[in-house]
Amino acid sequence: MKPGFILSVLAIVLGLIVVDQFLARLERNEILSEAGAHYQEGVRLLSRGDAAGAVKLLERAHVLQRGNRGYQLALAEALLAAGRLVDAEEELRPVLSADSNAGDANLTMARLQVKLGNDPEAEAYYHRAVYGKWANAGPADEVRMELAQFLAEAGQPQKLLAEVLLIQSDAKDDVDRQRKIAHLLLVAGSPARAAEGYRKVLRGRADDVEALSGLAEAEMALGEYSSAQASLRRAQGLRTGDSQIEARLAFVSELSALDPTPRRLASKEKFERSRKVLELAKTDLRICGQLKGAMGQLQQALDDVELKEKQMRSMDNESAEVLLDFAQSLWRSRQQTCTTPVPENDPLPLLMNKIGQ
Repeated sequence: MKPGFILSVLAIVLGLIVVDQFLARLERNEILSEAGAHYQEGVRLLSRGDAAGAVKLLERAHVLQRGNRGYQLALAEALLAAGRLVDAEEELRPVLSADSNAGDANLTMARLQVKLGNDPEAEAYYHRAVYGKWANAGPADEVRMELAQFLAEAGQPQKLLAEVLLIQSDAKDDVDRQRKIAHLLLVAGSPARAAEGYRKVLRGRADDVEALSGLAEAEMALGEYSSAQASLRRAQGLRTGDSQIEARLAFVSELSALDPTPRRLASKEKFERSRKVLELAKTDLRICGQLKGAMGQLQQALDDVELKEKQMRSMDNESAEVLLDFAQSLWRSRQQTCTTPVPENDPLPLLMNKIGQ
């Protein structure tokens, strides 16, 4: 066989290889481009609230480019938003298996566990998200705020307070953020810190109705009913006709009228207020017993208090203190028997907290 012929064949073969590689690259680029287009449109739909539409496009992107972590994570987020929790978890697990310290994947898993009702797992994933790896600096502060809001809703005041104090130490001069931190401090059972937070907001924005209303709630929790009334009246003046403000103003007026602790009260007035507080404690305990089917064990406590109350002959300051002791005893029984919170418009918890101070 002639050398020239062999060279010609080799040239043709090489040319075909080059063309084949070129076509393969072209096809791959087209696939990548198509996947990228599906991804971009899916993300856009998800941001607009169209989770179902986003899932369809992001599934296509993921199928076209299986190895793209970003596509798989976005698909998991869309599935979560669409309420397809099991499918979302199936997509998330491989992402976390590949990198268990990824902040974004841990945050998505935390949100998924919240939806599934797995609070301990959700908290753990939130912490991993806070301390995990993020592109650039990462939104650790925003994630910690989301964790704090989760703890507030989960009824974990001690853990909530620890997180909020960390957020507060790094807080910027952002009014909305300061107000949100003050609210979380109040939920965490730290009304004094909450009140200071709201006052800080008001020093820069005196007409902030939400901050005034929040300050009033903190002042109520501290037993400062006159100050709470003043804060709510300021809020009412700024937002006339607001039914919620008017309702809270009526509530704090009721608290003030029932409060048996002011030193200026005459003995007879203190006795009458103490008697009303005791009646509230009896009512709450009866409601608790009926709801829990525990009236048998609680009735004896009620009967004992009512018997001792009937034996009282004077209406002096000492007798008022005895009535308040009865009320606190019944309140403790209620707390031990019923863990469910009382209605927001029930004055007894705030009164008991102040009386016990």
